[in-house]
Amino acid sequence: MPAEMEPLDVNSTARDVEDYLERFDIWCLTKSDMDDKKLTAYFLHFVGKEAYTLIKNLVYPESPIDISYNELKKKVLQHFKPINFVAAERARFNMLTRSHSHS
Repeated sequence: MPAEMEPLDVNSTARDVEDYLERFDIWCLTKSDMDDKKLTAYFLHFVGKEAYTLIKNLVYPESPIDISYNELKKKVLQHFKPINFVAAERARFNMLTRSHSHS
């Protein structure tokens, strides 16, 4: 039987979270009798206490166990992926434009 996974670090980067979810998907492939409810239960078990609390807040008012693994995965990824703000993009563009005009 494969060893359990380490808990998901809630201070991880988006890339680290993607890697964790990929490894969890691979771990699930080693299980033959995996239905959606078990998949969700294993995921919520493996992520650990801090990540479980985060997930619980992300899906409130629903209970995490009542949501499919794919939906939980989507919510977790949305939480960790950075959002591009228009002002930040505009500032970056202006900085690049100025640096090219001064060269």
